[in-house]
Amino acid sequence: METQQVLSDSCFPEANLPLALRLTQQTDLHHHMHTFIEMVMVVGGSGTHVFKEERYPITVGDVFVIPPYTAHGYAETEGLSIYNILFKEEMLARFHDELHVIPGFHGLIYLEPYYRAVRGFAGRLTLTPEQIVEATALVGRLEQEWEADHEGRRIMIETLFIELLLFYCRSFSADSGPATQVMPVARAIGYMNRHFAETLYLDDLVAVSGISKRSLIRHFKNTTGVSPIRYLQKVRIAKARMLLHGNDHSITRVAMESGFNDAAYFATVFKRHTGLSPSDYQATL
Repeated sequence: METQQVLSDSCFPEANLPLALRLTQQTDLHHHMHTFIEMVMVVGGSGTHVFKEERYPITVGDVFVIPPYTAHGYAETEGLSIYNILFKEEMLARFHDELHVIPGFHGLIYLEPYYRAVRGFAGRLTLTPEQIVEATALVGRLEQEWEADHEGRRIMIETLFIELLLFYCRSFSADSGPATQVMPVARAIGYMNRHFAETLYLDDLVAVSGISKRSLIRHFKNTTGVSPIRYLQKVRIAKARMLLHGNDHSITRVAMESGFNDAAYFATVFKRHTGLSPSDYQATL
């Protein structure tokens, strides 16, 4: 089996800034992986993106994300010019709650990359000529701040990065291509993250998604590997873990605030997902 090169923190020139930006004249490149997220925008030329075992043509205006530990490379490049933005999850931490209720964020960053094997690279974001101009301007501002040494540089870099990310996410939400199957799931996930503490039924998620119950269940399993209700449990358990980390609430109160009406059922589900009871998990903190 071929050994994949794994790129890690050496790609980040500043130890306290988990982000790197570079304009690359991309030549053919063998399969490799990295420990961080990579967001790519094609600004010139064309080529073939090799994602796992699949090959997809790419050209100007294409935007796509490569998740951590995912083998990819480039082939048949012809004047291919790309902006690579490399970042770790820490870059999203300050806006975690806000980002996770945005459907386009889930669609672009998490769902579309894992759905490519199912529906092909037709799910990528392709910017219009007007959007390319706007995105290039945002990347240019980010690049200028990156290369400068102004006061508040770190704050400005983080702000511009989030602005660019949101631009991509909004564009992805509005794109009729990926919206066909990825966005209904993303809309349901965004709704879950906004209303996790409330009583939610599958019919609520169907209404938000805009597709039939049967289609939502099928697309959900294709993109996440689990049913919508099982995914809702994962959302609630993630919120419960945050609550257990952040305060001295009782287990019953954590259960209620994370969307479980029964503390005993909460403990059962929590242990199924984490391997520990809520009280044992809290004791490890």
